[in-house]
Amino acid sequence: VHDQEMLRLMLPWLSFETTDGSVTLDELARRHQTVYFTRTVEEYRQVAAIAGAQGLAVVNGGYTYHATLVERFPAVRPDVRVAELDTSTVTAHLDLVDPADELALAGLLSLARRRLDALDCDVALRAFHPPTIAALHLDDRDARHERSRASAESEADDLWAGILASIKQEVPRALLVLNHRHPLVRRLGAMADSGLVELAVEALYGQALLMAARPLRPVDHALVNRTLSGLLEWAAAPPAEEPTA
Repeated sequence: VHDQEMLRLMLPWLSFETTDGSVTLDELARRHQTVYFTRTVEEYRQVAAIAGAQGLAVVNGGYTYHATLVERFPAVRPDVRVAELDTSTVTAHLDLVDPADELALAGLLSLARRRLDALDCDVALRAFHPPTIAALHLDDRDARHERSRASAESEADDLWAGILASIKQEVPRALLVLNHRHPLVRRLGAMADSGLVELAVEALYGQALLMAARPLRPVDHALVNRTLSGLLEWAAAPPAEEPTA
């Protein structure tokens, strides 16, 4: 980290956890024009499956010195571009959906946005691999810090609430990306039962949070529990009786 000659000598031999497996940075640079990295293990887990499927080379920089070593890689290989991965980069690599297909799901998107607005989360429709993932939850450190600050402000006394309010930041909100390639997402757009669609949207949100392996807020825990109960009640509901002649 601190000695340029030691960096030049040792870096070619160090393996990193990446979306291409456990490889050296040299190997990664031979396969990709740009090497991205995250600063935390949480951020890496949030995007690894999707980023890898979209062809992005991402290094898990959450371990001690790994992010710093990746940042210093161009000092050894000036021809390599290194950049910190953010949610906008991931979103930009997801395929846009045909306008007609997006219009067909306009009702679903409107309902999902209304339902998740209170959770400080926006909704977008994209097409991405793998198609087995129905939804992807994306946010960054600034957004998480702002949510933590807002939560602390709501629970603090007047003095601390004022202090916390003074450091409020305007940051992009979290984003739930629905995958048009997943058949469930397409079927939801054709369902007439808005209550069931709302439960399904909440379930996709909870599943995406769990897939990202990040800590859940109390409100997220409550939503996951409520959604599971709601879906079980719907599945176990007795069939409607047919009218008698």
